Amino acid sequence: MIARLKAEQVAGDLTLIDSAVIALSSRALLINALKRYYAGNNTDANWATSLSDLGLILSTQQQFLALSVFDPNMNVTLLNITSQSANNTNTTGLVPIYDASNSTVGFNSLDGHPGFSDSLYTHTIPGDGLLLGPVPSMYNASAQVASITRPIFNNTTVARNDRTVLGYVSMLFTCDNLVKTLSNENLTKLYGTTGQLLLYGPSSGNIANTTSGWPGKTPWRYVLPATTVGNEGKLGGFWDNIAADPDGGSIISTSDPATSKHIAAG
Repeated sequence: MIARLKAEQVAGDLTLIDSAVIALSSRALLINALKRYYAGNNTDANWATSLSDLGLILSTQQQFLALSVFDPNMNVTLLNITSQSANNTNTTGLVPIYDASNSTVGFNSLDGHPGFSDSLYTHTIPGDGLLLGPVPSMYNASAQVASITRPIFNNTTVARNDRTVLGYVSMLFTCDNLVKTLSNENLTKLYGTTGQLLLYGPSSGNIANTTSGWPGKTPWRYVLPATTVGNEGKLGGFWDNIAADPDGGSIISTSDPATSKHIAAG
């Protein structure tokens, strides 16, 4: 029951972020700038209002770290914006973005996406949407970062199949809410200090094909790093002992790699 409730909370956390990315992709300023770009206007003035608008959005959400806008074929990166909260003092090539009151609302990254892992950026057409990560932050090893990519449609009022894709937007965000959802804070009341909530996923990617046999007949991984429980060692050490069970389950070693003692696993 607890696992089911937590699964619904995780889905809710991701849905909130996904909804924000979809809303961002429908911003009129961005859509109009893309239309002018495809008409031949690639001047700084064409992108100025979009930079300010999108930078302001990033500045209002602490978990949003950066966003990139790509052309429909994912061949050209049109915008790279880094939030103020994600700006590292050692990052080069960042030009401040100002709002109407001349306040800094973000940074225009002229050198790609410094400070963020390439694995969070897709180089193929993502279709209707794509979730990548989480991966450890390049500046904070204890933090996890993921990305959601959504299409930017020319007209969101017509039938879905008739909408023209102007490009794609990728939003990078921290997974702090997911980590909090899976924290052991409330479990200790039920299971003492040994209870753990672990988030699993397919060993490759974040979406399991319905015919893949997952979960059970294919390898899996921790989506977020497992934490240390008392003196039992880091649960991630069990990775070497995980295998696919031909009968349909997952084989998990109950031997703690830190002490070689057996513990309960469920």
